[in-house]
Amino acid sequence: TREMAQGALLEAERQLRPAALACRTGPFRYRCGYLNFKLGELYRELNRTDLAYEAGRVALHLVQEIDAWQLETTVLALLGDIAFFDNHHALIQIYFPEIAEREALGPEDCRFTKFMRDRLAMVDVFNLRFDAARQVMTEAGHCGVSASKIGLFVQVDVARSGSANEIAAV
Repeated sequence: TREMAQGALLEAERQLRPAALACRTGPFRYRCGYLNFKLGELYRELNRTDLAYEAGRVALHLVQEIDAWQLETTVLALLGDIAFFDNHHALIQIYFPEIAEREALGPEDCRFTKFMRDRLAMVDVFNLRFDAARQVMTEAGHCGVSASKIGLFVQVDVARSGSANEIAAV
């Protein structure tokens, strides 16, 4: 919404929440799924992850009912991102690989793939699986996309766990 873009998050919530709740019983499933997705994004920005999960799961259910494949993938990315910021490692390892499988069916979006891989690698680092994180980062490739902050943190932590040559390379 315009309010979200302008940083007026509480005003955006005041408008989005009633609209998202009201549309659940109406015939406009795609629009309702999108409204709930935007509400989930808003709650993620407000660090209200419990409400973000709720809105995201409602959005996922609605878009699955109408088989809106692309919007479903976008909602899965939102749910994965919320899980990442809420430290739900098991959920991250469910959502992001599902998205990666979907991405493999169509033209690859390098930025999006790198976004997912960076987060999956960070989960491996959190769980002290440095070799797994190294492998995920290698799979992510570079494709001309600058490293994200999360990707840089992963590279540093992986290098700290590795050989002197890897540490010198960072």
